[in-house]
Amino acid sequence: MLTKGFVAALYRHCVGGPAAKGEEMTMDLYLEPKTQLLVAIGAAVAAKCQNCFVTLYGAADKVGATDKEIGAAIAIASKVTAKSHDFMMTFIDDTTKGKVPVARTSGAAANVCGCS
Repeated sequence: MLTKGFVAALYRHCVGGPAAKGEEMTMDLYLEPKTQLLVAIGAAVAAKCQNCFVTLYGAADKVGATDKEIGAAIAIASKVTAKSHDFMMTFIDDTTKGKVPVARTSGAAANVCGCS
């Protein structure tokens, strides 16, 4: 049986510090441990944090997360990361009026997430 704060404890292990005051309690109030872990895995992938991914993936069975669910979290994180890269490249291109060459991952990005 998992105790409250399980995923927050993994977070502390990954980043070497505690969650912000009240953050741990809020996570436990609104998200079950499996959902917390899947969100954290997505964040680790988006941040390209290999240590966090290894730690979180190693705990997946403790919260009942399947490899398919983890794969879905990874796919979402990968799409968000690729799109955010394209949004930033568009911003740089607009800001520099094309004077600085930029590399895109998936062509011109439409602003679908609300970033400006």
